[in-house]
Amino acid sequence: MSGALQHEIEQFLYREAALLEAREFAAWLALLTEDVVYLVPNRRENGPVAEDSVILRADLPALQAFVKRLTHPLSPPQRPLPRALYVISNVMLGEADGGELPVRATVIAHVGAADREPACFPATCAYRLRRAGPDWKIARKTVSLLANNRPLGPLPLF
Repeated sequence: MSGALQHEIEQFLYREAALLEAREFAAWLALLTEDVVYLVPNRRENGPVAEDSVILRADLPALQAFVKRLTHPLSPPQRPLPRALYVISNVMLGEADGGELPVRATVIAHVGAADREPACFPATCAYRLRRAGPDWKIARKTVSLLANNRPLGPLPLF
């Protein structure tokens, strides 16, 4: 992999995090492909769904509906919207396969809400990125939470 591609992908992931931090959810949704799969496994990163279940499995319409509920003025648990900061590191690129680039990164989401103590959600995010013109789009994102073996409370978007 070239250093230029590594930099380009890191900048893409930083842009995604910045959109989530700024609560620019419409712009974040625009980073997703029409056939995106967003997955948060329950126990093991690659465990069978039948055995492990999942915390979340969503396609684009489900994510759009989630964002609509999250930002709706009558959504009391989300008023005001929690603030979040994302730290991204250990970005590793795999070999392109079928037009998609596998990427793995460590992400730590720090979430603060007015009515509760700040929470920290460390995770490994596995992406499948697809080239879309001059930029990239997220075709698949798997968020493997480090602490998925205990009650988590409200989760941020990753």
